[in-house]
Amino acid sequence: MELARNAPALRYKGYIPGLDILRGAAILLVLVYHGTDGRLPWEFTTTWLRWPLLAAQYGSSGVQLFFVLSGFLISSILIDTAGKQDYYRKFYVRRALRILPAYLLMLTVLKLDHVVSWRFILAALLYIANMASLIGARSTEYGALWSLAVEEQFYLIWPVVVRRLSLKSLTRVILGYYVFVFALRLVCVLHFPHVDLRYKLWFNADSLMSGALIAICLRRNLLRRETITHWIGGLAAVALVLWPLMVYLDILRTPALLIREIRVVSSYSQLAAYSALLLLVIRSNRGVTGEKTGLAARLLVFFGYISYGLYLVHQLIFSTFDRWVSGTALSPDGSRPWALLLNTGICILISTAIAYLSRRYFEDLFLRQKDRVVPYRDPAVNEKPVAESV
Repeated sequence: MELARNAPALRYKGYIPGLDILRGAAILLVLVYHGTDGRLPWEFTTTWLRWPLLAAQYGSSGVQLFFVLSGFLISSILIDTAGKQDYYRKFYVRRALRILPAYLLMLTVLKLDHVVSWRFILAALLYIANMASLIGARSTEYGALWSLAVEEQFYLIWPVVVRRLSLKSLTRVILGYYVFVFALRLVCVLHFPHVDLRYKLWFNADSLMSGALIAICLRRNLLRRETITHWIGGLAAVALVLWPLMVYLDILRTPALLIREIRVVSSYSQLAAYSALLLLVIRSNRGVTGEKTGLAARLLVFFGYISYGLYLVHQLIFSTFDRWVSGTALSPDGSRPWALLLNTGICILISTAIAYLSRRYFEDLFLRQKDRVVPYRDPAVNEKPVAESV
């Protein structure tokens, strides 16, 4: 007990190297998901790939991990600067420099390649790509943009909430929203089964708020070195209990009423797991850059570095490559499972190369302007500021 009391305080401000690893893991999950989902459904596969394909479909939860990270990182910045001048201007200018250059370039490429309609371009510019039907477009024209729409919709509201409320009140708001959105999900599953539970802001805000809650609890000293391990263990236990249930229900695919009710609960397994991972990174953080790490960690850091551009471009590469190989031996089907692996690998390599070039020679030009135009400086932390997420 004495050792626990004398343990160093958690480091949750400034640069946190482990978050780069989580970003890399998140984008790889998304790549695996889009590389397999719908192209060779696991239900219709009798080869050895059947169960790996079933596992790969959960790669879609990589977006949820992005949401948790974003909620933590952006809320940390908002909380720490809430009382400063130019609060809104600095936040939104820095956000624009991070998001808009690659985003606008991607929209230009999509239109020049005739992938999307002008109505969808408008929806994307208004950040309602997840609700493109409001202006007569289809969200599926380029599905990858739905999560960016969710984030930007959230960050139109959240800075105002953070600015106006105390940390204690913010905690109550988040806990209240958990109860509200759980009840909303349950009502929709039971009485409105065709309602979209995946792509709308109100069904994803709890993931963003989970990251925010961790940022708040750290600043309220509710998470400390001697207690954080218990929280990690508790969240991991929740994930381990609910995850097998979710997999079982996905295999069963029954419309029974009880099964639909349980599915609402089981979906929280990923949220618990990713919150535990974030706490684990914070617990192990020493704030040191350039530490010696293994090859796997360095690879994840690299993918974290290019994750935004990679997320933007990968779906275009997958769909374009599918058109190129349609009707050839590289087109995946049940009799050629190896084609799926080769096809996915090639697309990931191409997407990675494009994303690296974009980050290194295009996005970084604008990112370097953030600290020149609207710098964040925290005199209490003698490190570079928290790396903003997307």
